Amino acid sequence: MYYDISYFDVDQALTKLLGYKKIYRIGKEIRLNEVGRYIIADAQMLHLFKLSEIAGVRVNKVDKVLFQKLKENDKCLIIDVSKLRSGDFIKEYNNAKNILRNALHTGLRVLIASFARDEIQLLSSLQMLELAKFIGASEGVAKEMLSQAITR
Repeated sequence: MYYDISYFDVDQALTKLLGYKKIYRIGKEIRLNEVGRYIIADAQMLHLFKLSEIAGVRVNKVDKVLFQKLKENDKCLIIDVSKLRSGDFIKEYNNAKNILRNALHTGLRVLIASFARDEIQLLSSLQMLELAKFIGASEGVAKEMLSQAITR
């Protein structure tokens, strides 16, 4: 079963239709850059939290020191694919591909998430698998990226 992250509540029927076991809601099950049970921190906000409190880190560039710290503490790196749908596609694609390549080389657990702001931005699990492969993941790695639940 697969997992995703969104900014709004997605009902169970739509979650199943899209092929997910669970779509975590920011502000409900997880927190983004604020104290809560499961925290996902943007890399530039990481200094605000103890690493032990963080479930994962959303990055927008390669930072080998951060990657090593995440590996040592068994934290996951989260690739936000919403940026591929907006802005400069070529730049965002190359950036996501570079992040994935370096993260896998470091041996990090990598998750991919849509961070959808509304139903229009939601992607099915099949679309997410194809996006993961598009940025350089093998079939097995792509499935693993979607199969990991958010844990601390």
